[in-house]
Parts: sequence; C-alpha cells; structure tokens
Amino acid sequence: MPSTLHLIEQLEQHHDDQEALRPHITHTPSSTHSTGRAAVAMSSKKHVLSLYRRSLKLALDWSVHRYLWRGQAVYLRNLFEANRNVTEPRQQRALITETENLLEKWKHPDPYRPPTAPGGSKYERNLPVPILDPPPKWMNP
Repeated sequence: MPSTLHLIEQLEQHHDDQEALRPHITHTPSSTHSTGRAAVAMSSKKHVLSLYRRSLKLALDWSVHRYLWRGQAVYLRNLFEANRNVTEPRQQRALITETENLLEKWKHPDPYRPPTAPGGSKYERNLPVPILDPPPKWMNP
C-alpha cells in the first residue's frame, strides 16, 4: 500500500512533467464563439468541482489522521488552482482525463465509509428502541 506522501510526490512529479510539456498560450476567446465556450465552461466547471471533491475524499481515504489530511487538501487545492485559467477546451479535456485516470489509479482498496452509511459496519443495524417511560411507581402499603 503506497503511503500518502509517496502519492503526493508522484502527483507533484507528474504535474511538473505536464507543466513542462504544456504550451503557454495566452489566447482570448472571440466574441463569435463565446456562447459555445460558456456552455463548455459551465459543464467542465461542474465536472472539475466533482473531480476536486473526489480527490479530497480519496486523500481522506489514504490519510490516517484528519490533521495530516488538511495539508494534503491544501496541496490539492493549489494543484487545481494552478490550472484554473486554462481556457482552451482541448487542454481542459486533457487535464480532466488525466485527473480521472490518476483518481482511478490511486483508488483506495478499502475506502473509508461512515459506519451508518450504506456499506458501513452499522448500516441498517436494528438497535432496540430506548424506553423513555419512567418506571412504574410501586404502591406502598
């Protein structure tokens, strides 16, 4: 089982490699394609937010303690923020595909599930109903 630090180092190395290969384009969208790009941007924004949440949950699966996870969450946020201004749809699709592949690759074999959630150890466990009525008072002779 890879450690979380090892996974972060792999992600950092992969991000550095991709940054070196990515052409730095300063392209402004034309007004004729603005509506089509806006629709693509909205759908990809939702998809990226979904990927960000999945990556946070995946990091939480690999973390032993919450305070260790917090540093990883900040690092993941920085990785997503670094690519925030990518406007080229091909680059966006490539980044989204790459992130999905990384999430699938690093999927935890036994992810954390809250005990009362579906798949948790206490899901649909029938606990006895607590008795809330006070005990009956015995008659004193």
